[in-house]
Amino acid sequence: MSESRIVRYVSGDWIPALGRVRLRLEGDAVDEPKDFEFAPEDVQPLVVLLLMLSGKVGARRPMSDAAEMVPLHLDSVGLGETEDGGIVLRLDIGETALAFVLSPGMCRDLGRALMTLSAATTGESAN
Repeated sequence: MSESRIVRYVSGDWIPALGRVRLRLEGDAVDEPKDFEFAPEDVQPLVVLLLMLSGKVGARRPMSDAAEMVPLHLDSVGLGETEDGGIVLRLDIGETALAFVLSPGMCRDLGRALMTLSAATTGESAN
């Protein structure tokens, strides 16, 4: 087993001929960069895994300021229900789909936010 090294830089590109995403990882050592190829359907689980492992998701993370957010251009947003009655929010960004199970409280908050944002600003009713 080789010695672990810290990755300092990651870049990536799309390989149309193979239909793959290629990530290039470069580390501390003078070793050559390592390339890894992923099928498009494997990118989403990788993103979720990295977010979970890095501690960037979950209830313990404090909410960030809006100024720190990077806007994403969504292709579609959908709500669905799981077999056990849970609510799923799905965001499609390009060929990547992210799905989140929402707690009942989050569903209420999301509903209120959407109703507020959709309300007319001229005093007209939202319906």
